[in-house]
Amino acid sequence: MDDGTAPPAGGTRDPGAPAPRPPWLDWRPGQRVALLARLDDGLHEVAGELMHTELSHVLVQKRDGTLVRVDAWTMVTGRAIPARR
Repeated sequence: MDDGTAPPAGGTRDPGAPAPRPPWLDWRPGQRVALLARLDDGLHEVAGELMHTELSHVLVQKRDGTLVRVDAWTMVTGRAIPARR
């Protein structure tokens, strides 16, 4: 029985509701992060030190020193990870 409290099937949300806060806005520069981004040629993993966050993108410095920009619209998933030992 649907009492009106469950979200509609398919995971759609009320178009008038505010968008959920992107998780990367809670990450802090200096944290290590791992991201999965979907590009035209498939999925790509990016891991390293978070240098900068904005609503539209993050900047991650990989272990080899390469600075990578990951645009928000390409992010599939991501999380903060423990520091390297």
